[in-house]
Amino acid sequence: LKVSIPGGGANILVSVETDIGTILPASATTNIGGEAAFQITAGTETGVGTIKATATTSDGVTITESLTFQVKASTLSLVLLDSLGNETNTVTSSAPGTLRVTIDGNAANVLVSATTTIGVIFPPSGTALTNTDGVANFQIDSGTVKGAGTVTVTANTSAGAISGSLAFQVGD
Repeated sequence: LKVSIPGGGANILVSVETDIGTILPASATTNIGGEAAFQITAGTETGVGTIKATATTSDGVTITESLTFQVKASTLSLVLLDSLGNETNTVTSSAPGTLRVTIDGNAANVLVSATTTIGVIFPPSGTALTNTDGVANFQIDSGTVKGAGTVTVTANTSAGAISGSLAFQVGD
């Protein structure tokens, strides 16, 4: 969030507050161009919020402006793909699967963690970062045990922690 003082003016203290999320810092001094910068973090609460900025100029005039914004929850979707990119629910020793995790919104560089009750996840750390499209990929190999299981994925986004799970089977 960038707050600009009409007519410019350096060293003017600007205070901001919000009813949803967090703004850091709570106050800042304007630069030579009359601007002060703030970082807004959504947090876990969703809905419509208001940011209020207040500044008092060097001649004693108090300026207050408000901005309304919307915070939406992030969602996570999981799909298991075969080597041709088709959805599947089975991995085998000759046909591992690609677990595609998609986080909606501006979700680049989000750390995603995956665990499974059957099969083997690659990379071995069970972690990956989302790309600029909000997608992280894992490979699931069959391992030595056949049967059905679940892969569980968690991610911590700016809107909070989200998770999802997907059932699949390990075949011959």
